[in-house]
Amino acid sequence: MSKKQAVVIGALCIVLGIAGVVIQIFGDSGHGPEEGHSDSPKPDLVKWETPETFSQLASAPTKPVLYDFSAVWCGPCKRLAHDVFADTDSAAFINENFTPVQAMEPDGEPPQPVQELQKKFGIRNFPTLIVQGTNNGPMRSIVGYPGKDETLNFLKQSLAEVAK
Repeated sequence: MSKKQAVVIGALCIVLGIAGVVIQIFGDSGHGPEEGHSDSPKPDLVKWETPETFSQLASAPTKPVLYDFSAVWCGPCKRLAHDVFADTDSAAFINENFTPVQAMEPDGEPPQPVQELQKKFGIRNFPTLIVQGTNNGPMRSIVGYPGKDETLNFLKQSLAEVAK
C-alpha cells in the first residue's frame, strides 16, 4: 500500500468516525416518524388541557398538575409522546393521577399563554416535564427524555413527593 493510499484510507476513517458520532448525538432530525417506530404516529391518549383551557378552569385542580413542555419539531418530544403518552397504561396512569397540561410550541412563535408558562417555569429545553402539587405546591421537573421507564419512575416519585 502506498503512502498516498494510507493517507486517503486514514482520512476516510476519520470522516466516517465523525459522522458516526454526529449520528449518535443528533440521530433524530426531528422530521417525520421516528426510526424504529411505526410509520404512522400513535394517537396521544392523555386528556390534555391547553394553557388556555387550564387557566379557565372554574376551580383549582384537585390533583397535581403535570406540565408537558414540548415542541412540534423536537425529536425527543416525539419519542416521549409515542412511548408514554400514546401507551394505554401510561396514559391511564397520567389521566388518573394528574391534571395534565400540554404547552406545545409550534413551528414559529408560541402563543402567549405558552410563552407565559415557559417564562414562569424558566423553560429552556424540550421536552421538560414539571409536576406541581395542588395550590401551586411543591414542584419536581425532568428535562429531556430518558426513556419510558425512567419517565414513569419520575412521575410516580413526583406524585408521592408533591402529595406530602
